[in-house]
Amino acid sequence: MNYKKGFFKRNKALVIVGFTIILFFVVLSIYLNKYDIGFSYLRNLYYNVINVFSKKVDVNYNYVESSNVTVLQKRINDLEKMLNFSQTNTTYSVINCNIISYSLNNTSDTLIINKGAKDKINTNMLAINNDGVVGVISKVYKDTSEVKLLTGGVNLPVKINGVNAIIKDYHDGFLIASLIKSTELIEKGNIVTTTSVGSNFPDGIQLGEVVDFYLDDVGIEKNVKIKTNVDFYNLHYISILTGNNNDNN
Repeated sequence: MNYKKGFFKRNKALVIVGFTIILFFVVLSIYLNKYDIGFSYLRNLYYNVINVFSKKVDVNYNYVESSNVTVLQKRINDLEKMLNFSQTNTTYSVINCNIISYSLNNTSDTLIINKGAKDKINTNMLAINNDGVVGVISKVYKDTSEVKLLTGGVNLPVKINGVNAIIKDYHDGFLIASLIKSTELIEKGNIVTTTSVGSNFPDGIQLGEVVDFYLDDVGIEKNVKIKTNVDFYNLHYISILTGNNNDNN
């Protein structure tokens, strides 16, 4: 007990400085997420520092987890698939990204990636992984960008069996599409894809398949439950679709 007291006494200044730094970044994180302030250089500095620490933490995490061959193998497989998609895909220009941090709450699920304006990232670009659409670029800074996950209430235009709809919600593990007339023919097993109709999003990127549908309270519109293979809360790598190569032809 005396040893612990002696340690804190001898290192009092170091403990105070460390606590102050941690408190500063906690307060800054809350402030930057709550207010969309114009100090982009300050925000970039914050995310760059977090990026450095996240890389160190990730290395240590992988080391601790090295005995879990299954988890490590999945990460390797995900990375190989992502790189393979980048090399074999001829339709879309793709930028592969690392995830710096998550911000999950009841109204807006977002994550920060290590690519930004200098990498030609723009708002409303689609973020995908090997399992489907992850979200949409919502904010762009010089070196980083914010991705709003589909679980956070992104209004994403989609097409189901030739019918236009909007992804507006995520509930109990399912994406919910709405703005569909009750008379439209929607069946279980229908594949759901993105559409450029009424938007700048690319066509034909698969989100999932229909597992159920039901009418709204007044019986005018049909809501559709969509099963997606994306594990939104266990993402390791994502890619950003930056353009359609066919547009240049």
